[in-house]
This record gives sequence, structure tokens and C-alpha cells, in this order.
Amino acid sequence: MPKWYFVMLLLPLLAKAQTWQSMGPFHPDNLLDIHFIHPDTGFAVGGTPDAARVYRTTNGGLTWNFQVLQNQPIQYAIGSTQDGRLFCSGFEGKGMYSSDLGLSWTSMEFANGSWMMDWTQTPQGKLIACGLNGSIQLSNQIENGWTLVPSTTQSWLLALACSPEGYLWCVGENGTILKSTDQGNAWEKQDVEAPETLTGLHVLNKDTVFATGFDGLILR
Repeated sequence: MPKWYFVMLLLPLLAKAQTWQSMGPFHPDNLLDIHFIHPDTGFAVGGTPDAARVYRTTNGGLTWNFQVLQNQPIQYAIGSTQDGRLFCSGFEGKGMYSSDLGLSWTSMEFANGSWMMDWTQTPQGKLIACGLNGSIQLSNQIENGWTLVPSTTQSWLLALACSPEGYLWCVGENGTILKSTDQGNAWEKQDVEAPETLTGLHVLNKDTVFATGFDGLILR
């Protein structure tokens, strides 16, 4: 069989192969989360304990501009709220939000000084954040009103996610998995035989949840 025939067979496969292109590094500080509100407009956050960094693109990631926020510590998670604002949770109980697509940022504080590693919002609009030493906090608005709720653990909580039905899961150190069925007011520890730290969550619905962690762990 002619060699060109094999080349013709491989072309469709090569066309579908995905490659990764570096957009940086722009600065030695760590970037810890990324969020797009539109195919063209996205944000990456991180920084140091002394200054948050926010990277912003308006052309689909081809170029990025960054802001250094000296009065704001490193931010761990960024996302969009239901009212269209950008919201970040971060170091020492500090967070920030933007109402103008990231052009300016306003500082806010959680209920205590815990590092808040992740946050989510229920379909009913309740905001929930999780972090250091089992800290879980709830609020109806970003600016204030954050309250601590019992979480049944002192482990670091690293990731939080909500199902379309409003069920919540939170994962963290030592194989910790927590579940709430009442918008985060009460949490139940789930039985799991994996002692590894869990770092990521994806919720398809109230019956199908995936968690990832150290040592190549994937749970379902």
C-alpha cells in the first residue's frame, strides 16, 4: 500500500490533536485559579501574602494585562455570582469583588481570619465558602453578613461545588468529604476509605459527583 495513503489516513487525527501554548510566565508569583465569563474575557488570580495579582484577557487569552493589588492578599478562587459580579476568596479571611468586569476591585472580609480556599453559590442564591480548619461560611450577599456554620471537621477544606438541585459537597485533607442538602446550613461527613487529601470536585447532579486528590486519586 502506498505511503501517501497512510499519511491521508493520519491527517484527520493530526488535525484533532490538541497542543498547549504557554502564555507566560508573566511574573514569578503563583496563579491559582482561572475563570472566563465569555469566550473572549477571562481572569486568573493569585499573588503573594502581601499583594494579590489579577490577570485579565479580552481576546480569548492571546494577551493578558495584570493588576497588582497591594492592599489585598493572595486570592485562591475566582468565579461569577448570579448578579454578574466577579468574586474572589483568599488569604487570612480576605476576599474581593468587582462590579465592572475586573477593572476595579473592592475588598471584603469573611467572618474570621481563616484562609478561604473556594466558594460556590446555590441555585437559590446562597453564597458558601470553605477553607482552613474546617471553616464553612454562608452569606446572602458578598459585602457582609458572612456567618460560620458547624462543619464537623478541623481538616483544611479545599474545594466546594453545588449540584443543579442545590446539594453541596466539600472536600479536603485526609480524605474529608462533607455533604449538605439544605444550602449549607448543616453538613454531614461522608464515609470514604481514601486517606489522601482531596483537592478537586465536579458535580454533575445530586447523584453523580467526582473528586480528585493526591496520589492519582479519583473518586466517584
